[in-house]
Amino acid sequence: MGYYYKCTMEEDGRMVSWTASIDTLRMTASGQYEAEINGRGTYFHVIAGRHKYGSFLCIPNHDIGCELADFSDIRWTVGRLSMHPIRKVDAVTVAAGISHLEKAGAVSG
Repeated sequence: MGYYYKCTMEEDGRMVSWTASIDTLRMTASGQYEAEINGRGTYFHVIAGRHKYGSFLCIPNHDIGCELADFSDIRWTVGRLSMHPIRKVDAVTVAAGISHLEKAGAVSG
């Protein structure tokens, strides 16, 4: 199922926004999911879920993996993703996407 969501961030002292999309590919009984995110011309294959000590996010097609505080915590997720070679606009797109899925009830964090 596909979802569209709005992303916003500050850029050069002003707020900018764009629309991105996320399609869930599969869910597991343990709450892990796989999805495709598209925003501003960049594609992300996302695998996210929970483990014994928290949450995680992997983006294999960008060689990224990190721990998450919570799926809905956009600021934390952007900070974690920014430790990798990824543009801030892309980090915001991914973070807002997984937050949107949780708020829509499509996943549980």
